Amino acid sequence: MHKPLRDTNLPKGIFRLLMRVPILLYQVGLGRILGGRFLMLTHIGRNSGILKRVVLEVIKSEPESGIYYIQIFVWESITNPEALSPPLSMTVNVSDHKS
Repeated sequence: MHKPLRDTNLPKGIFRLLMRVPILLYQVGLGRILGGRFLMLTHIGRNSGILKRVVLEVIKSEPESGIYYIQIFVWESITNPEALSPPLSMTVNVSDHKS
């Protein structure tokens, strides 16, 4: 039987707010508080067309060349290989820098 990739038990209430604090920090220009250990990726959802933001942990960086390595965990099997390809249009915020 096929399991949905989307978890129906998404965080709610105060827990959801706490999970969104890093995104809020980047949106108000305070991403530097998180240092170079995190970056915010902004992109348009492939199917929904909705602007999406996620803060990711950086495991290795080369700031002078603009290369940041992040680790992605996938718990469910991916039925759509396009889901792992980068979006056509995206913005990356690292500390106070946007690229």
